[in-house]
Amino acid sequence: MYRMNGINLKRLLLTGAMLLLVASTCWAGFEEQVHRDMAVESAYLISPVGQLWLVDIDATKGVQVGDLFTVVEKGDPIVHPVTKEVLGTLDVVTGVLRITKVKAGYSYAAVLESEATFKPGQSVKRFANLPATFWDYTGAGVGVYTDLQAGLSELDWVSYEAAQQARPVTPVAQTGMPIGLVFVLTEQGLAVKDQSLQPLRFYRPAELNPAAVATLPPMAATPSGQMAASSSIMAPAPQAAGIVAAPPQAGAMAGASGGSTMFGGLFSSGPQGQQGQVVQGQRGGLIVNQMDNKKGVWYGPRMHGKPVGIDVGDFDGDGKNDVALCFRDRLVLANVENGQFKPVAEHAFGNYGNALSLDALDLNNDGRMEFYVSVVSMNSVMSVVLELQDDELVRVIEQIPYFLRKVNMGAEGNVLLGQELNPNLLEKNHDLAGSIFRVNRVGDQLERAGSVNIPSTVTLFGFMPFESDGRALIANISVNDKLQAVEPSGANLWESSEHFGGSEASFERPEGTNDMSTRYAFLKPRIEPGPNQTVLVPVNEGSRLFGSLREYKNSHLRAVAYDGYSMVERWRTKPQGGYMADYRVADADNDGVDEIVMLVMFSHGGWLKSDAGDSALLIYEMQ
Repeated sequence: MYRMNGINLKRLLLTGAMLLLVASTCWAGFEEQVHRDMAVESAYLISPVGQLWLVDIDATKGVQVGDLFTVVEKGDPIVHPVTKEVLGTLDVVTGVLRITKVKAGYSYAAVLESEATFKPGQSVKRFANLPATFWDYTGAGVGVYTDLQAGLSELDWVSYEAAQQARPVTPVAQTGMPIGLVFVLTEQGLAVKDQSLQPLRFYRPAELNPAAVATLPPMAATPSGQMAASSSIMAPAPQAAGIVAAPPQAGAMAGASGGSTMFGGLFSSGPQGQQGQVVQGQRGGLIVNQMDNKKGVWYGPRMHGKPVGIDVGDFDGDGKNDVALCFRDRLVLANVENGQFKPVAEHAFGNYGNALSLDALDLNNDGRMEFYVSVVSMNSVMSVVLELQDDELVRVIEQIPYFLRKVNMGAEGNVLLGQELNPNLLEKNHDLAGSIFRVNRVGDQLERAGSVNIPSTVTLFGFMPFESDGRALIANISVNDKLQAVEPSGANLWESSEHFGGSEASFERPEGTNDMSTRYAFLKPRIEPGPNQTVLVPVNEGSRLFGSLREYKNSHLRAVAYDGYSMVERWRTKPQGGYMADYRVADADNDGVDEIVMLVMFSHGGWLKSDAGDSALLIYEMQ
């Protein structure tokens, strides 16, 4: 039997004490950030829309999809017995709403609970008068609980002891829990979820208090041949396979590990120097070490065809997310639960044209998302809208003469935009032309709305507005596959030296007005918002020389952020063999946690087989 000597015992005790110190230090002061994100916000009910209600509040108040609002009726006044001063009212909660969509100026909310009929003008409050439970999986979270209770005082907190006694072995939803909030503290961070464990917010210690992590004392080196005491106490927590560090910057030790032990040594707020200390002043990001290539990644079945797009959402109104996979010749709808890929419906485009992009939104507000597919046939745009009806994918709007794309427009959320094909065949670098315009759905028709204030150098595909320190900017992939930071005026603030993007989604166009030959026009891939004010950009690597033979063999997803001078890398997924046709960040498998969802083409097939090849759905766990 192994016996611990005095030196190892002291090291074990010292390490345990340091782990508790790290836990308390990393979380010190976090309540300000959490309180800002989850502050009580008051609003009013506007009017019912079907089964939903409109609420006069939007993202400018920090509201997000999933936020819970209580419907409040003022009760009897509370009067001081001596001074007769009215101290307040005994408010009565008559219902609970959940935000399902955030628009500019208002939001949609679903009714979760109702004890009376709601009326326009009734007061609602976000994160107020709801039961709150705290599950501590670190053993050192009493102080975190105390700070949460003090900072979010309008919640009805279950005591720390009672919550711990009822806490499940692993954080899973419990039957019979009332509608409210569950705060889950693990080695990875603090997750805020609703009673069904749907995620609302997530905080990592280094994000909440970077200075605390940066000033941690270095751990003593373990003599060769001896097991580190910390390894017997805290094993690395399971993390997202595929998330790796930004490349080492000048002054950072390449390959060095370390970081906050709250993360099991897997994550850091920056590049690492000697003895695991964070190197100050360097640009860095999320670091994961000792990762197996396939650990934390779910692979779907092989699917034949040329992939062009993917989206995730509730397409049948059952409250669960499905996954839509679009190929050049067909659209496939499936759901993923308990590790099983189950096809739901399939629609072949046939001779209608070739699909080039896929986006999904609920523009008719019926609680079910529709499919918006950009389709080109013989140099003519003939886009289409499909819906799931009685387990069949049905075309409801056809021959739309412009391209369609869903773009996140900041406070407005996701908006459907359109742009026309450029009729000037001599402008070979500008296959889309004219203003980018908003697209609304009215019944079974799409209507053009106002133009979007976007520079003329930016086209419909491969751009996203974002903010940096209150400054409005645009991330854009240029015609040469260079990432740019652009001002709304059109001024180019920065351009990458390396290639980003890369797409095989293409259609044929005449080479010129008097030329019978043709060329290939390529659409740029999507740019999406990432966590912590980052911008997600796909990177496909391979041949860009010959249009018809463009082929990418490796890919990864990269998160970047603007630092005032350039777009700085924060993290990236592990490189993978294959072309990334599209990606999303969404809860694809209905486990209550968002994942990185990719549609990747692993095999291009042989020559003269433009639609051949094998693709698969990949789901990367992020927590």
